Amino acid sequence: MPYIDRTDLEGLIPQEEIQSIFKGIAETSSVFKLFTKLPNMSTKTTKLKVLDALPVVYWQASDTAQKQTTKQAWKDKYITAEELAVIIPISEAAVADSNYDIWGECKPNLIEAIATKVDGAAFLGIDKPASFPDGLLVQAQQKGLIVAEDGTKKFYQLVSEALGLIEELGYDANGIVGGPSIKKAFRDMVDTTGQVIVGSEISALPREVIKNGAWDKSKASFMVGDFKQAVYSIRQDINYKIFTEGVIQDPSTHEIIYNLMQDDMIALRATFRFGWQVPNPVSALANDETLRLPFASVVPSAGKIKATVALSPAVATTFETSQVVTMSAVPTDAKIYYTNDGTTPTAASTLYTGAITLTATKTIKAIAIRDNYTNSDVVSVVFTKSA
Repeated sequence: MPYIDRTDLEGLIPQEEIQSIFKGIAETSSVFKLFTKLPNMSTKTTKLKVLDALPVVYWQASDTAQKQTTKQAWKDKYITAEELAVIIPISEAAVADSNYDIWGECKPNLIEAIATKVDGAAFLGIDKPASFPDGLLVQAQQKGLIVAEDGTKKFYQLVSEALGLIEELGYDANGIVGGPSIKKAFRDMVDTTGQVIVGSEISALPREVIKNGAWDKSKASFMVGDFKQAVYSIRQDINYKIFTEGVIQDPSTHEIIYNLMQDDMIALRATFRFGWQVPNPVSALANDETLRLPFASVVPSAGKIKATVALSPAVATTFETSQVVTMSAVPTDAKIYYTNDGTTPTAASTLYTGAITLTATKTIKAIAIRDNYTNSDVVSVVFTKSA
C-alpha cells in the first residue's frame, strides 16, 4: 500500500502539531496525569526490581550473643509495551481545500481516543491487552479492597472506609478518581446534621475526574489510592503514516468500509506504544503481596462481584487410607465455610482454618463469604474411600 512518509507529512500536518500530540494525551489521560512516568522503553519489555521482603532486626540476648543475619528479597516485575493503532480516513477533497484544517479536525479525536483506551485499561481493565496487568479495580477486587454501596452510607463515609482499607496496609492516598458524578458528590457532601463538610481531610482530597468516557460507573463509583505508586512508560511517541491506496476493513466482520482509490480518500494511520505496572513494594504493614495494594474502590451495590472458592483436589477422588483436602478463596481474606455431610454450607457451618484430612467417604461442600462481595457459588467434591 503506497504511503506518504514522515518527510512528506509536513505539507499536510504542521510538524509542530505532530510533536504536540503526546502533550495532548498527557493532558487528557488521567493515567498520564497521575501515574509516575518512567524513562522511555528501548525494548518491548522492561524489568523492574521491586522490594519483596524487609530486613529483620533481632534483639541480642547478651553482649556475647552471636549476631543474627538477615536479607532483603527483591522480585522482578515487568512492563510490557503494547501498540495502540488507529486509522482515520480523510476525503481528498478536504485535503485539496486549503481552508480546511485537517489536523485541527483529527487531533482532538485522536488524543481522546488514545486517552480513553489507556485510562479504561489501567483503571478498570476494559479491553486490556493480555500482557497488561489487571486494571486497578480488578486488582482491588482480588485483594478485598472494596467497599460496596448499600444505600445507607453517605459519600464521605464511603470515602473514609475506602481510605481506611489502604491505610491499614501502610499507604496514604494522594487522590480520588472517578467519573463526572464525583463532582456532585463532593458538592453534596454533608454530615449527619445536614451541614456542608468543609476543611476536612476528605473534602481536601485531590480529585481527578475522568471525562473522556473511559470511566464506567456501573463497575465502580470511584477509587482512592496513592496513584504515584503506579508507573507507566512508552516505547515510542506517536508514529504516523498516510496511505493513498488500499482498503479499510471492519476488524470484526472484515467488511470493506472504505476503498481509498474508489472513494477518493487518503488514510492517516497513527500508532502509539504504551505499558504500565504497579510495582507494589513491600511495606512494614503489608508484607504479603497477595493482600497489599495502594488502591481501594467503592462499587455500586449492583457492581459487587462474586467471591470464589476452590477445593484441592477439585474433582471427585478415590483414596485408600487418607486424603488431604485444602481450600482457597478469592479474595484471599474471604472466610470459607464447609460441610462434610453433603448439606449446603452457610455462615453457621464449620469455618475452614487449614487443611483437613479425610479417612472415610465424604462429600465436601464449601462457600466463600466476605463483606462487600456476593457469596460464592457452593463448590462440591466427593471423596470416596476404596474398599
